[in-house]
Amino acid sequence: MDTVEEKIYISKAVIELLTSNSEATYEDLLNKLDTTVPPLGLAKFAEESLLRHAEFVVNQVQNFDNSSTDENDPILIVSPCIRSLIGLAGVTVGGKQSLRKAVKYRPVKEKKKAGHSLATTTPLVRMIFENFFTEQLEASLNNTPRRKRCGVCEACQLPDCGKCSFCRDMIKFGGTGRGKQACKQRRCPNMAVQEADDNDILDDELDDAMDKKVQSFKSNSSARHAKKTKEKIVISWIGEPVKKEEESSKTFYEKASINGDLVIQCFDYVLVSPADPSTPMYIAQIMSMFETSNGKKMYHALWFSRGSETVLGETSDPNEVFGTFECDEEEIISISSLCEVKYQAIPENWSQLGGTEESLSMYEIYDETDEKSFYCKKWYESETCRFVDAPPPEKRHSCLGCLRAKEEEKEKCVELDILETDEVKKRTYFKSAVYLGHVVCPGDCVFINPNAIDFPFPSKKEQENCKNDTSQQELDPDMYPEAYRKSGYIKGSNLDVPEPFKIGYVKSIYQNKGKSSMPHVLVNLFYRPENTNKKASLSIQSDLNLLYWSDEEFSVEFSNIEGKCYVVYSENLLESPEEYSKKGPHRFYFTESYNRLSGSFEEPPALAQRIGRVGKGKGKKQKTSSEKPKISKDETYSDVHAKLNVLDVFAGCGGLSQGFHEAGIAETLWAIEKDETAAQAFRLNFPNCAVFSEDCNLLLRMVMEGKEATYKGQKLPQKGDVHMLCGGPPCQGFSGMNRFNSRQYSLFKNSLIVSYLSYCDYYRPRFFILENVRNFVSFKRNMILKLTLRCLIHMGYSCTFGVLQAGNYGVPQT
Repeated sequence: MDTVEEKIYISKAVIELLTSNSEATYEDLLNKLDTTVPPLGLAKFAEESLLRHAEFVVNQVQNFDNSSTDENDPILIVSPCIRSLIGLAGVTVGGKQSLRKAVKYRPVKEKKKAGHSLATTTPLVRMIFENFFTEQLEASLNNTPRRKRCGVCEACQLPDCGKCSFCRDMIKFGGTGRGKQACKQRRCPNMAVQEADDNDILDDELDDAMDKKVQSFKSNSSARHAKKTKEKIVISWIGEPVKKEEESSKTFYEKASINGDLVIQCFDYVLVSPADPSTPMYIAQIMSMFETSNGKKMYHALWFSRGSETVLGETSDPNEVFGTFECDEEEIISISSLCEVKYQAIPENWSQLGGTEESLSMYEIYDETDEKSFYCKKWYESETCRFVDAPPPEKRHSCLGCLRAKEEEKEKCVELDILETDEVKKRTYFKSAVYLGHVVCPGDCVFINPNAIDFPFPSKKEQENCKNDTSQQELDPDMYPEAYRKSGYIKGSNLDVPEPFKIGYVKSIYQNKGKSSMPHVLVNLFYRPENTNKKASLSIQSDLNLLYWSDEEFSVEFSNIEGKCYVVYSENLLESPEEYSKKGPHRFYFTESYNRLSGSFEEPPALAQRIGRVGKGKGKKQKTSSEKPKISKDETYSDVHAKLNVLDVFAGCGGLSQGFHEAGIAETLWAIEKDETAAQAFRLNFPNCAVFSEDCNLLLRMVMEGKEATYKGQKLPQKGDVHMLCGGPPCQGFSGMNRFNSRQYSLFKNSLIVSYLSYCDYYRPRFFILENVRNFVSFKRNMILKLTLRCLIHMGYSCTFGVLQAGNYGVPQT
C-alpha cells in the first residue's frame, strides 16, 4: 500500500511542477521532490524512487495531456525533465508495458534468453510490420532510420477529425496546407517525444508567433468559409461544343474556366468540395462536361477512394488512392482545384524483385505533405473489400462506372423466345430465356433468392413433433441447474448464417399480358433436409447436396433467380452421388419426394423420375409431351493440363494441400512443418513431397542468403519454382479463447504471420492463400488484417478477405 501511495504522490508533485513551469529541467524536478514533504508514514522522496516509478509517472503525465480540452495547453510529456526521465529509465511512451534499461541508479537484471526464434523478414514486410512486432523481428541488415510515427498506436489509427485548427489547414479539408501539422487527435506520443529530442533549444519567439497565427486563423476561419460559400463563381466554356444530345438536351464541351483562373478539361483529376467540411475532399476524374437545358454546368465524375476510405483505414499511404466503379454527375462549382493522379504499373521484373531492397523503390515515392499529388495501383470494390488490378489504359478514357452498369443491366435483361400465347389465361409462354448469362428452359433447375419464397407453416404433425421434442420443452431449473449454459447464442454457431438459396424445377416460363412486369417462372420447389420434419440432429448429418422433390408450385419473378443449378434423380446416375458432385459445380440429387401435409417421404412421381435420365440408343419416335422435362447438360469443371507447384508453410498433416489435390489444380512439392510428428504424417499423405521439419525462419534465411540446400541435403525451392503459396500460420495468439495473448509465447506465434508474408514476398507466387481463425480479422482493432492487406497490395497482388462458415461446406467444427 505504501508503494501505491508513493507512486501517486510523486506523480502529483511532477504534474504540479510542470503545470507551473512546462520548461522545468530534470534538476528542477529533483529539487521539487527534495523539498516536497511526504505524507505521514512515507519515506522522503528521492531520485531512486522517481526512477523506480518512472513508467507510472510518465503514463500519468500522458493521461493528463490527453484529458486537456484547450488546444493552447502545453504538452507536458515533451518537457525537458520528462524527456530526461524517459531516457534514464528506458520508458517506452504509449506502450502498455515499459522497457526498462539497466542504469546506474538501479540494480542490473540479467536479460533472459529468447525462447523463440525471431522472424526472418524481407525489407518490404519489415518496413510495414516493424512498428507492430518490435521485439519479434530480426535486426535489419542495413541500419535504415525508422519512421517517427509508430503507425500502430491508438492515436495513429484515428482518422483526421476535420474540425481542429490543424485539420482545417490541410488541403484536403479546404485549407492552405502551410502548417503541415498532424491532427490533434492523431498526435503520436512516441513521435512527440522524438521531435522534442531533436529540438532541445526551443525558440520562444517563434512559438509566440505561431500561437498568434493559430489564434487569427481560428477567429477568421468561419468568415473565410462563409466568404467561399457566398462568393459568386463564374463558369465559362472554352471553345465550341463537341457534341449535342437531343434526347437528354445536353451540350458537351471539352474545356471550362472557373473564375477565369482555373482551367479544367475532360480527363483531368480534381478535388471536389464535400457538403460536410469535416470530410476530406473527394478525388474525381472528369469524364465529360456538359450544360443542361436549364443552364446548369455539370460534369460526369468517376470517383477515386482515398486509402483511409477503404478497409485499410489509416494504415494506408496518404498519397495512395484507389479507383472505383462509382460515378455521378455534379455541378462544376463543386470543383476546388486540380490534382495529379499517376498510374503505377507493375514492373516487368516483378517476380525477381521479391526480397530485395529494390522492392522498396518499386513504385515512385511521394511526399506525404504534398496533398495534391497521388498515385494509383489498384481498383477497389467496396461491397466485397476487394483490391483488383487497374483496367488497361485503353479503357480509362471511358467511364468505368457506366460501362459496368451497362454490363450488369445487360446481364439482367431477359431475352425471350416465344412459344405460344394462351388467350384464356392472357399469358405468353416462352421456349427459353437468357438471364445472367445462362439459358433457362423448362426442365432446368435454378437457384432462387431465399426471401422470394417462404416455406409454408409446419403441419399439425410437425407441430406435434416439435412439442414432443425435449429440446423445446421448458426444463425444471432444480433438476437441470446447468441447462442455461446450453441455451442462447453460441459463438461460432450456424444460427446467424444467411439461408442458402432455394432450388426450383422450372415447369414453364411466361409473362402476363397487359403488364410491364418482369417475366415469371413456374417452379416445383425442392426441400432441403433441414426444411423437412426431420430432427435437427438428423438433418445436419445429411449430405449438403441432398434434396427432396415436392409437388408444391410457386411463381417467381426472374429478378429473384440467382443462377442455374443441376439436379438429377439418383436412380438415373451411372456413378455414386459423391462422384457425381465432384465433377462440376452446383450439382444436387434427390431420391425421395416430401409431402408436407402428411409429413411423409414418398417415391417421386414419374415426371420427377425422368429428371437427368439419359436416352439409350435409337427408338421409335414419339410425339413430344409438353410435360416431358428437357435434359440440361450439366456444367463441368474445366480440365487442368498444367498443375500449379505448391509450397505449403505450417503444413500440419496436409489439410490445405489435400483440398488442392482433390480439386486437381495443384500439386504440393514442398512443405514446411516444424513438428516432427505432423511432418511425418504429411510425408505419409504426400509421398512425392519434400517435407522440411525445420524452423521456417531458418529456412527462409538460408534461401535469402543464396543457399540451394539445407544442411541435411534437401534442395530448397528457388525463385520461379513456386506457383502457389498456401498455409495457416499458428492461431493461438489470435484466438478469442486465448486470455494470455499479450505474453511472449503468443507474440511469437503472432509474429509468424510476418514470416509467412516474407515467404510470399520473396518467392512472389502467382497465387497466395492465408487461412486463420475468425478473430484474425478483428485482432488489435483490425491492425493485423490491415497491415497484411497493405503488404500484399504493395507487393502487387490483387487480394481480398472473407470469413467463411466451415459448417456450410460440410466440415465439422466446434
